Amino acid sequence: MLHLFLLRIVKRTLGLVCAKFIVFSQFWAQPGAEVVEPIAYHCYLPTHR
Repeated sequence: MLHLFLLRIVKRTLGLVCAKFIVFSQFWAQPGAEVVEPIAYHCYLPTHR
């Protein structure tokens, strides 16, 4: 039970971190943004099925 609870917290935390990466990549007007955004997007999606 505790394991599932901790897993949920970890998933939520990862989701928030990835969301920040998405926002950061959108304001990051450099060629690297095209690489960072898809990675962050794919990282964020699995936590919100």
